[in-house]
Amino acid sequence: GQLDRADLAVPLLDSLRDTTSGIEDSRAKAAVLRALAEAAGQLDRSDLAVAWLETARSAASGIEDSKAKAEILGALAKAAGQLGRADLAVAWLATARSAASGIEDSEAKTWVLGALAEAALQLGRADLAVTLLDSLRSAASGIEDSRAKAEVLKALAEAAGQLDQTEQAVAMLDSLRDTASGIEDSRAKAEVFWALAEVAGQLDRADLAVALLDSLRSAASGIKDSMDKSLVLRALAEAAGQLDRTDLAVEWLETARGAAAEIELSAGKARILQALAETAAKAKAWRLAREMANMIPSPDQHIEALSQILIIWAEKEALLAATETAAPFKG
Repeated sequence: GQLDRADLAVPLLDSLRDTTSGIEDSRAKAAVLRALAEAAGQLDRSDLAVAWLETARSAASGIEDSKAKAEILGALAKAAGQLGRADLAVAWLATARSAASGIEDSEAKTWVLGALAEAALQLGRADLAVTLLDSLRSAASGIEDSRAKAEVLKALAEAAGQLDQTEQAVAMLDSLRDTASGIEDSRAKAEVFWALAEVAGQLDRADLAVALLDSLRSAASGIKDSMDKSLVLRALAEAAGQLDRTDLAVEWLETARGAAAEIELSAGKARILQALAETAAKAKAWRLAREMANMIPSPDQHIEALSQILIIWAEKEALLAATETAAPFKG
């Protein structure tokens, strides 16, 4: 596919394609044909590329292992999409999804479905991507290991944030919150809630985003570990600040301060309070920021927190001064 003489390269590829008829293993045959098709595409012979992809698709139908079949079909769909054949790509992704439904291992199923959803997004088919992501979320519910489940849900949250339709994204994030609420491991649950808060803070519909954040705040009340609860509340406050809802940010920071006060480990308490103080300063809640800094048990980190608060204050004052200076020149 990298030769500079297409007239020589194409006959070579065609002769290689002839040899695939002797390959008995369906998975290997489909993989070889896909590689040949991609090489033909590089030589601007999309006619051959599509024909060989379709042959590969026929070979893939003979793959008995559900995971292998879904992976091969997903790769073929991606290749078809790159050749501009979205019709084939979408059809093969749907077939790949059906194959993936037969994968017994929940964790393996989620990663296969995730790859298919990514391919659907690249094709601009958000509707198919949403269907695949929802299947992925259902599969994630069957993962017993809390950490593994959390990693899948965090990846799903990131994927949901890429959806063009905010309503679809919020619906997916809502379902992820419900699934994450069932995770027993406190830190794993907190990490998923944190990821959901980060995505919510970037949504272009503040009303939907705030409602999601508020539901996460309610769900976070069930987190028993004080440090994990503080981390989630801080993430929610930062997201609220991004949405210009400093009132909620301050309210949730107040709650986070109460949770942080219950942390028994001195070093952990100091780190959390320092982070909370900085977030409060960014929300211009200066009194709250100072009070949090004064709660820090470590003298060194106490000083660091106060210094950081002063730096944030100076930056905001400088920005305000620059804005006021530039105002007369606007318009």
